[in-house]
Amino acid sequence: MLKPMAMQKGLEFTIHFFHSEDLVLGDPSKLKQIFLNFLSNALKFTEKGSVQFIIKEEKQNSEFSCFSFIIKDTGIGISEEQQKKLFEPFYQADASINRKFGGTGLGLSISQQIIHLMNGQIHIQSETGKGTQFTIELCFKNCSNQEELCILKEQIPDLSNISALVVDDNLINLKLAKALLEKKGIKTQTSENAETALQQISKNKFDIILMDIQMPVTNGYTATKQIRALNPKTSQTDIKNVPIIAVTANTQKEDIERCIQAGMNAHIGKPIIPDKLYAVIWQFTDSAPK
Repeated sequence: MLKPMAMQKGLEFTIHFFHSEDLVLGDPSKLKQIFLNFLSNALKFTEKGSVQFIIKEEKQNSEFSCFSFIIKDTGIGISEEQQKKLFEPFYQADASINRKFGGTGLGLSISQQIIHLMNGQIHIQSETGKGTQFTIELCFKNCSNQEELCILKEQIPDLSNISALVVDDNLINLKLAKALLEKKGIKTQTSENAETALQQISKNKFDIILMDIQMPVTNGYTATKQIRALNPKTSQTDIKNVPIIAVTANTQKEDIERCIQAGMNAHIGKPIIPDKLYAVIWQFTDSAPK
């Protein structure tokens, strides 16, 4: 997509990928959006020389692999003053640059937001007239072919025999989760808070519960503890064994550990990836491989 632009300007455009055999779980479409934004800007603001895209695997443990994505150019560079405003929407460096090259538009601002939502960081090194280097640091969950999160969606069987309760104070999130579950035939009820969730559990049988964490009055951690503490005789749901899945934008390792300590069985990050949601639910069904 970008080579014609580089060829037209006579620029050397190279990609250096330090190949890894490891499979990791990420969002390819959003990563592509980020990289295209930064690379197209690098090509736009470089009149001679080169643009390089370098991918390095920095560190790895049993759970996560971390990478540096480096976009390096020999373009016009960015002054320290301009760097402070670079990620503001529609930022223009100055009138002369705007006339010659055009502005960065919304691309960098949106890319920065996506990077932060992925719990990543972005760093900039630049000198006016000598070029710019952006370094994007992101970590991804390691994923083997056998892991439940890597199951291809066609392998996930019919889930229509499952009933679910979704607990979330955000009505849009409730509607989205309900639509995703019902798409797979899952019988779904919703609750806007922990109090009504407890009432529903006492009257209805649920095979699985999706629990938001950040809720007013009673958060997801406390709500889970309250569910686990219910008297089994007053509930239609198997309180001891019902899987409770945290659904939250808090995806750091300590956040996941806190969910497990509160009595939850699994964790799904927001925004919800449908195939990931179905795969996690499937692992708690009788048909899933043990």
